[in-house]
Amino acid sequence: MPTARQREYLRRSRLLSILLLTAVILTAILLPRGFLPVFDPGTMLGVAGFSLIIVASIILNRRGQVMAAASVFTIGLATAIAGSQLATPSGKIGFEDLAGYDLLVIPLIIAGILLPSRVSILLWIASALFIVLDLGLAQHGASLDAYLPTDIPAFLRVYPVAIYPVILTAVVAVISWLAARSVARALEEADRTAELQQAYALLAEQKRGLEEAIAAIQQVHARVANGDLSARAPMRANDPLLQLTVSLNLTLDRLARGAMSAVNLEAVDQEVAVLSMYIAELAQANLHRPAPTQQLHRLAPLTFGLDQIRTGMLQAIEYTRSLVEQIGADNKTVGQHVQLLAPFVPGEPELIDLIKHGTETVDADTMRLQTYLSRFL
Repeated sequence: MPTARQREYLRRSRLLSILLLTAVILTAILLPRGFLPVFDPGTMLGVAGFSLIIVASIILNRRGQVMAAASVFTIGLATAIAGSQLATPSGKIGFEDLAGYDLLVIPLIIAGILLPSRVSILLWIASALFIVLDLGLAQHGASLDAYLPTDIPAFLRVYPVAIYPVILTAVVAVISWLAARSVARALEEADRTAELQQAYALLAEQKRGLEEAIAAIQQVHARVANGDLSARAPMRANDPLLQLTVSLNLTLDRLARGAMSAVNLEAVDQEVAVLSMYIAELAQANLHRPAPTQQLHRLAPLTFGLDQIRTGMLQAIEYTRSLVEQIGADNKTVGQHVQLLAPFVPGEPELIDLIKHGTETVDADTMRLQTYLSRFL
């Protein structure tokens, strides 16, 4: 989107294009004036010079150099008008040549339209100096010389005829200056208006982004309030609340980790309670129940070790009971052999009683041990 000043340059370029087209048409219309009714070298020179100026201005304007094209066109037009005044057919200034000075208002008007305001004043000063110097230094025709007073200095003699074009160009210059100043002020106000619009647009965009960021954070707060600690605020590059969003997400990460730790700790406490009950059952000789591995996930290695210990104890107790049974059987065999040997040892009754008492004691101990081991099996 071009700025107000760029749009003004484009407008001036289009106006200059129209003026250049008009100048081409007027130059073509004015060309016969150079040799009708008589050959006028000043007019022909002015037309030729102004044609070159038109071509140069067209080229500059097409290249986008609007100010340079307008300056060449305006100054060239003023120079062409001044040149036509200098090169009169008779070489002297007459009443019929005074109207040529009024044509200097044309570049003044064009300067007010296409150029900065100060150019109109500078161009008027140059025009006034040209009018006064040309009328004061050039030769006058008979009718004009007779009209001018002769009892005052040379430069003051031209006052009656010079004052009208000077005043006319001055009025037009002031009007052009005011018009150019008005355009300049309008451009400044348009630029300020555009800047204000851009500022309002930027504020509106920032407000919209801020509202979206606040809405996103509010949604996250609502989800967290409902117990969803996995909620996270979206992070965008142009988020006005990016730092707050990052801090909120980090806080939610810590809360989520804390909540997960609490859940894990509670689960571990429950598994510890189950494991304590299982160990208490093992302490009460309940070795047949296997370890509750399906209920103990985090303590599975410890549970597996306890189950291996339980299995090993069962195997050891089973093996011990078999040994005790074997000892009891051997003890009975020994008692039977002692009874068989008693008739053959009549002189040693005490020895026989001692052996019998030992076998009876061993038998009682093995029975008690079998009873104890049976509690585990």
